[in-house]
Amino acid sequence: ILDKQLFGLDIDPSIIEVANFSLYLACRDLVQCVELPLPNLFHYNPTIPDDDTQAAIGSLWLGLSEIPSDICVSSLKHTVPLCQSPVCQQFSVVVTNPPYLSHRLMPLPISQFLKKHYPSGHFDLYAAFIILMIHLTKEDGCLGLICQQSFMSITRFRQLRSELLKRVELKSLVQLGPGSFGLRAGEKINNAILIARKTRCGNSRNPSVKCWRVLSRLQKQQAELNGISSLPGQTISPSQFVTISGAPFSFWCPKEMATLFSKYPPLESPSTGIKCVNGLFTCNNKRFVKAHWEVNPEEHSDYVSYDKGGGHKWYRHTQHLIYWKDNGQLIRDFRVSRGQSASLPGENYYFQTGITYSYIGTKGFQARLLSPNCVFDIASSSIFSMCIDPVYVLGFLNSSLVRFLLGVLNPTINFQIGDLRKLPFKDPDKTTLSEVIKAASGAIEVAKELDSFDPRSPHFAGPALLRHGSISLTQANLETAYAKHVLFLKNLNHTEAKYQAIIDNQIFELYCIDKTTRETVTKDPWVASTVQKLSSLPSLSNSLAELSCFLKKKGDIETA
Repeated sequence: ILDKQLFGLDIDPSIIEVANFSLYLACRDLVQCVELPLPNLFHYNPTIPDDDTQAAIGSLWLGLSEIPSDICVSSLKHTVPLCQSPVCQQFSVVVTNPPYLSHRLMPLPISQFLKKHYPSGHFDLYAAFIILMIHLTKEDGCLGLICQQSFMSITRFRQLRSELLKRVELKSLVQLGPGSFGLRAGEKINNAILIARKTRCGNSRNPSVKCWRVLSRLQKQQAELNGISSLPGQTISPSQFVTISGAPFSFWCPKEMATLFSKYPPLESPSTGIKCVNGLFTCNNKRFVKAHWEVNPEEHSDYVSYDKGGGHKWYRHTQHLIYWKDNGQLIRDFRVSRGQSASLPGENYYFQTGITYSYIGTKGFQARLLSPNCVFDIASSSIFSMCIDPVYVLGFLNSSLVRFLLGVLNPTINFQIGDLRKLPFKDPDKTTLSEVIKAASGAIEVAKELDSFDPRSPHFAGPALLRHGSISLTQANLETAYAKHVLFLKNLNHTEAKYQAIIDNQIFELYCIDKTTRETVTKDPWVASTVQKLSSLPSLSNSLAELSCFLKKKGDIETA
């Protein structure tokens, strides 16, 4: 095995040393007295000192039809040209945990290399490694990797998914979500496992793929102890992938939900009158954007409201202002100096009634009304409705059905406006339109009430302890005021939840979703994990701190 069958390559010599030692220990557990051959583990050995570009390309050289003769690799045995090394061949099994690096962060030479040699995988290093693995695998051989899950759904990887379906037979797909790596447990590190067999006909004759979702910590622990196959999975046909817009590998989507994409037009289409619009990129928000309390009263006429994201639901008035003297001319000039156009993204829709959402949503997808009469940022890209009441569209976007469909299109915390454009949109009947508008309007009023308790809001109406209590700031009065405020927030949360339930039911009825599928949608980990109370309940100490800060600003230092 060590001499004839096992091969490895890495750009880092220290990693190869660790792998060599790990192999030695594993072999010594099996045999005690036999002299072990040296393993065929290689690292890239640049012929030009400090050639970082060649070094970073590393294993990706193996995907070229002709490898430059000056590219060398070294092992414990010798240094040889890569094209003459034993790693320059095809293998029965190829496995890896490839490096992750977005094309936006790549050095230009590496980005250009990938565009030329790995066109379907050039958006991320790991995607290029998927193509490399197919190249390195013999026909009827197997490949397996753990990588970012974005290749399964993101639009930019559609060509990669298409190439996978043509060139390999998918055997297993596992969505792991966050928390797969102890040192990288954040929401931005969402992983997946792919197992495939290389065949001439790809998936054309493959009847089924075994799939799992291993999202919770308990499931991950069970998978580590007993293997992923010990968990309940599902078997699907690869043909199901192409029924959803963008052909994502969203195996957990029931057929009834998948057919919605072909049955109804996308959210943004001539028939709906709905437009999804990217927002402004100033090139320097630090220069042009301020919080409303940072602008002197005499300068307010030079500023307008600026909505720039924030994960809130239904309504929240932005705390930001943007310098807009002479219709934003200074921003236009600055953009031109940075190689951008003088025309501003989305400017035909500035100051209109619209719906926005946070580009990054660690608490799941949440839509809300745009702040009144505002310019909106690229992190607050927005939806405008010309034919249907925007309040209905807001209710639709906050429905459980839409949250599920967005999880099918892109189960990450980065919500792309392109994903919203693909949502299947069915024109509401009069009853649905009226009921959803009524419920969404009620939820908006609840959110407006909460906005008045936010010290950052321009509509802040004072600390909760003063609004719910007596002007006499005794300990008993403060505790009574706090109890009243907590009860008040609980009632608001309960009221919003009732409005949400009405909207969910109306949208399910509109799309004729049966009871079984509704349960699948509402219990889906992606949907269930994003069900949040509209307001968290503050502690008494935080409420007192807010009151103290307010009094200090008012100059009542002694009482504070």
